[in-house]
Amino acid sequence: MFASVWSRLTAACIRTVLTVPLLLAATLSYAQYQPPQSLNPERPRYPDFDTTQSGEVWLVYTYEVGLDGLVKNMQIHSSNGVAEINQAIADHIAATRYQPAMRNGQPVLTYVGPVFFTLILDEQRVLSPIFQRYHDTAKQQIAAGDFDGAFDNAVAMRDMARRSAYEEVQVQLLAAQLSAHWEDDAAELQHLKRAVEFQTLADSKRFKNAYLEPNQYLITLARIHELQLKNQMQGDASSVLESMMNLNAESMITTDARFRHDEFEMQVDATKPLETKAELTPIYRDGPGSWESRLARPEFGIDRVRGKIESLYLICENGERRLQYPYQSKWFVPAGLQACKLEITGDSGTRLVFRQYPTVVAPPPAT
Repeated sequence: MFASVWSRLTAACIRTVLTVPLLLAATLSYAQYQPPQSLNPERPRYPDFDTTQSGEVWLVYTYEVGLDGLVKNMQIHSSNGVAEINQAIADHIAATRYQPAMRNGQPVLTYVGPVFFTLILDEQRVLSPIFQRYHDTAKQQIAAGDFDGAFDNAVAMRDMARRSAYEEVQVQLLAAQLSAHWEDDAAELQHLKRAVEFQTLADSKRFKNAYLEPNQYLITLARIHELQLKNQMQGDASSVLESMMNLNAESMITTDARFRHDEFEMQVDATKPLETKAELTPIYRDGPGSWESRLARPEFGIDRVRGKIESLYLICENGERRLQYPYQSKWFVPAGLQACKLEITGDSGTRLVFRQYPTVVAPPPAT
C-alpha cells in the first residue's frame, strides 16, 4: 500500500526533462489538425532568470490555447517551490500569442502539456542541514526495518520548498529503496529513472559536478536494466546497457549486465511475443497517467486494458504519429521510421499488457 501511495505522491515527471510542449488533440488525425503556432516565433520560450538568486528549479505545467489564440488556464502542477520563477514562467507563457489550432479549417481549443521545465546548475552537490538530518534518519530507519517511519521522512523531504536537484535525486533513490522493499517493481523503476534523468541532463551539459558518482550511476543503471529485463522491456534494456557501456565498459557491473542481457536474448523464444505488464502513472500529482517503452520488434499491440486510455503515440527518431485506438489494438511500425517508442496516456492507474509480436519471415518462393 505505501509503495503505491508514494508513487502518487512523488509523481513529478517521469520522462527525460524537456522544455518543448506536447500538443494533445484527443480525436484528431494529422491530416485534419494544425497545432497552434506562435505569432512571434523569435520570442524566447522562457524569461531570463537570475540563477544566483533562485537556485535550481523544476516544474510541470499545462495550459490551453483558446479560439482567439490567447493562453488560458495556465497551471503549475508540480515544482520544487521557487515562487519567483514559477510566477515569471506563468506570466511569460500567459503573454504568448498564438494562431489558434485549426481542424477542418476552423479554430479549436487546444490543451498543451504537460510541459517539463528544468533549470540545473553546475555547482557543488551538498545537502542542506535540515535535509541531511531527515535523510540520515530515514536511512537509519531503513537499516532498523522501520520502513513506515522512513516513508514519513521521505515525504517530508519531498515537500521541502527550494530543494536542490541533488536533494531530489536523493529523495528518488530513497523512494526506490522503499519500493524495492514493498516489491513494487513499477514504482522502483519510475524512481530510479527519475534520479538518472538529472545525471543524464548534467552529462548533456558537460557538468563537472555529478548528481550520481560514476559507480553509483552504474549501479543505478544496472538495477534499471535488471527490472526492464524482468518485465521483458527488451528495447529499453538494450538502451540502458548501451549507456552503461559508454560510461564504463570494463566495469564488472557492466560486464554482469551484459551477461544478463545476452542470457535473456538467448532464452527469449523468437516465435512468441514479448509481454510487458504496464501501468499508467501520473506525470504530476492528481494528473493523467502515462507510460512509454522502446520497441524491439516492428509489430506490437495492447490488450487486457483495465482503465481508460486517451491516446497512443508512436514516436521515432524521424517522425511520429498518433495510433488509432480503440478502433485498433495492433500495429506495425511504418516503413522508414526508426528507433521508435510507444507512448500511452490515460487515466492514472490504468493497467494493460503490451505485446511485441514475432517478426514473421516469409517462406522462400516455391521452385
